[in-house]
Amino acid sequence: YGPSYHYIGVILKDEGKLDQASNYLESAVNFRPDNPEYLETLGYLYMDRGKEKSAKACWERMIKIPEEYAGTNVNLKDVRVRLSLIYYHLKMWDECIIQCQEVLKLAPNDISTRNNLATVYYGKGELAKAADECKITLQYDPGNTYARQMLGAMGYR
Repeated sequence: YGPSYHYIGVILKDEGKLDQASNYLESAVNFRPDNPEYLETLGYLYMDRGKEKSAKACWERMIKIPEEYAGTNVNLKDVRVRLSLIYYHLKMWDECIIQCQEVLKLAPNDISTRNNLATVYYGKGELAKAADECKITLQYDPGNTYARQMLGAMGYR
């Protein structure tokens, strides 16, 4: 039964029994593969175990489920932030940009995500877009050192 597997898996994860937690959480997902809460939790467990690509697969499935079915127990913003970082580390620049943009739809003043987006644009050589993100960051946080340094590196003052 999905909810029971999920509940037991969460308790075992909290107790640090990651192998057992994995078995229960995977069973919950197998029972209800379209349950975003189960996919989210299993993704976090995979990250705790250093299985970045497995977490990526869970979260990619999760974000395809329409938001109206996600419910209030799912932290879509956090999952998208984590996915953007996974994509960044895998050098999947366009996917990283998409996830950052989705985070900013949920939280336009998320400074870390704006800085990350500026970094990706800068790395891709899209300096005008990188500068735009830095300027928006400075509107929200005028003392943001990272945005100021990045603008300086691009020749903006």
